[in-house]
Amino acid sequence: MKFKNLTKKQVIIIITIIIMIVVAVLGGMLIYHQNEVKTARETCAKIVSRAKNAVKTLEKQLTNKQTLEALKIKESEVEDKKTVETLKKLTVKPDKSLVECKTDNINTLKQASTEDSNLTNIINKQVKSVKQAVTSVFDSKLKKQVKDAKQQLAEILKQANTLLESSKNRVADDNTRKALENKINSVKNLLDEKNTSVKKLSDARNDVQNAVNSVNVSIKKKQDADAKKVATANAIRRRATYSYPETNYAQDGNALNDPSCYFNNSCTRGGLTPEEEAKIDWSRYKNGCDIITGVCVLG
Repeated sequence: MKFKNLTKKQVIIIITIIIMIVVAVLGGMLIYHQNEVKTARETCAKIVSRAKNAVKTLEKQLTNKQTLEALKIKESEVEDKKTVETLKKLTVKPDKSLVECKTDNINTLKQASTEDSNLTNIINKQVKSVKQAVTSVFDSKLKKQVKDAKQQLAEILKQANTLLESSKNRVADDNTRKALENKINSVKNLLDEKNTSVKKLSDARNDVQNAVNSVNVSIKKKQDADAKKVATANAIRRRATYSYPETNYAQDGNALNDPSCYFNNSCTRGGLTPEEEAKIDWSRYKNGCDIITGVCVLG
């Protein structure tokens, strides 16, 4: 454009228009930049807010009752030790920190948004992993409890089967053996059940143990009864063959060669201590025989 043919006024007008255009362009660029910064700052603030919420969620997950209980479980209490190790590793918080949006630099704001967004993703994954790890620890503990309960049941069943065989004809009440046999047959299938509970296994073990105890009590009763019979028989023999120092007659004059007197209370009961006398029900005996059992000691 040639300005030499223009008047001074026209030149001023043209220059003014150019300045206004430049100002308008610069103003528009400034407004655009300010809007862009505002948008970037708002976006960054939202991401920071989400990140802070994620941090709170992680903190809550790490300190809740279920997680703390899981962390107390020892490796010896679980079927798979790795579950305990994994949970402990997941309780370590991320070493990265939040980047605040305190700048007007768009690139810095965008960088902060990216880092905070990545941190949020890391924390959210950790929260999810901790939940899964806690569940795994409890599941592993339950598996070991079931395994141990089955082992305990298997051991008492082995003892019960041995006792069942060895107690034949050795109990005072054979119904105790029958009850033990029925209990063995009713619970042995629990050892093969996959979804059985610890309580069910524990109750079964206690039931078998109680049945075993009943058989042992019955064995003791028979042993005591047999021992008493032997003691009584020995006492009767001693009494029937007792000889006084200077005579073959009892103190009341009845001949010892007629020992029936000892069983109808017609002569003195010699040869026994007071304790032995007290243990024997002499009214049961007549002419050397137990009138209840029919067992004869003399003959």
